[in-house]
Amino acid sequence: MSANLITVSELLEAPTGVDWSTMAENATATSLAQTVEQLRLIERASAWAANFCGQRLDATTDTESATLGSHRTKAWVSREGWLIFHCDYFPVVGVLSASWATITAGVGVPTQVALDVSKIQIRGDYPRLNWLRDLSMDWSGLQYYPTEITVNYINGWPNTYLTASASAGANVVLSVESTLGMTTSPGSVGNRLTIYDGSLTETVQVSAVLSATTVQVASLTYTHTLPSAGPGNTIGVSSVPQDIKEAVILACVHMAQERGSDALVMGSARTSTPGSRLRLPEAEYLLLPYRRVL
Repeated sequence: MSANLITVSELLEAPTGVDWSTMAENATATSLAQTVEQLRLIERASAWAANFCGQRLDATTDTESATLGSHRTKAWVSREGWLIFHCDYFPVVGVLSASWATITAGVGVPTQVALDVSKIQIRGDYPRLNWLRDLSMDWSGLQYYPTEITVNYINGWPNTYLTASASAGANVVLSVESTLGMTTSPGSVGNRLTIYDGSLTETVQVSAVLSATTVQVASLTYTHTLPSAGPGNTIGVSSVPQDIKEAVILACVHMAQERGSDALVMGSARTSTPGSRLRLPEAEYLLLPYRRVL
């Protein structure tokens, strides 16, 4: 997956009023050098957005463990006897594996008992889908023992790029850098993807995840032809929400303010001269729903 939450073409197409062809300070910089600096700017802005939210926003995998108990706030048993597990990161797209083990003093590392992930529900209000509910058995008897729960899950939004051109049609197979987080479940975070290809940008629905690098979509309205090789020449495929992308663009604008009255004061990402347009506060406001509460 790509940690860069926008592509170079998305940045250049956005109505920012910034001359992105002057990012490199060298007066004789080539267009290639300008593109490389644009990529660096996107990397910094994407990293800033992730740091502000306290989590990666593109799809990743995470493993967490917690001890079950009635007084716990991360893993406990509900009145109905269900196991409730609170994941640190969101939105949870899918559970890869889950297990439990009763910890006994002096016995050593306990043997993990695998759970059926098909019986684990993902709960919460979008985008905070980070509550897991296991319905495979009655957990009431285990809540009084030191029982360890371990969960490996996928969280975040699919965010990748095409690795081969694709022709318009029905049931089209797309070759991408990674299919992590993509799903065939209608309404799920990774079911609808946007292909960012200039005037040919379109939204598609996942009909099958064929491998770690190939996904089938129900239909493709346009033919997407890969640009010539080179840094920044990519066609993005993503389900990252538009407000997150807008926040990253605003952060790029803030970091690229021209010298003079709009100059960025280096050393403090939040500080700028009075002429600044306060892009970071705008970006922070857009990112608030995606900020992890510690």
